[in-house]
Amino acid sequence: MPTSSSAYPSEAAHAPDANDAVAIENTDPSPQVSRSSRAGLQISVGRVHRQMKTLNPNNLRIGEHAPVLLAAVLEFLVVEIWRLARDTTTSHTINSRHLRRAAENNEELGELLIPHIDAVENAEDDTDMESKDDSENSTCSPLPMAY
Repeated sequence: MPTSSSAYPSEAAHAPDANDAVAIENTDPSPQVSRSSRAGLQISVGRVHRQMKTLNPNNLRIGEHAPVLLAAVLEFLVVEIWRLARDTTTSHTINSRHLRRAAENNEELGELLIPHIDAVENAEDDTDMESKDDSENSTCSPLPMAY
């Protein structure tokens, strides 16, 4: 009788194949794949979903594909604005002036973004003026310098 390394002679004669119901333990769990990478997006779908839930005043239900679609639209807009801003400059840096000029040169983006850009710039101007007024009328003395 041939000797085998198996304790049972029936196992030595039969090697397991794909049809056998052998429970193979997966010691290496499959890596988790983010929804952003599944969709091929750079913008985080999880963050968009979290923002949608926190900004949902009536607790409406949010479908599983809605944040993916919104992240894709946001990414498209960011890439489009970045491309237009890149075309308006000759340097290697893009600043707010280039972004504004890009929005002004594109009719559709101008209608969408210029009112918001103006509101942000006006708010910044107001806070700058208030901080200047506060510093002029301040009764607090500056801290003494340590020698």
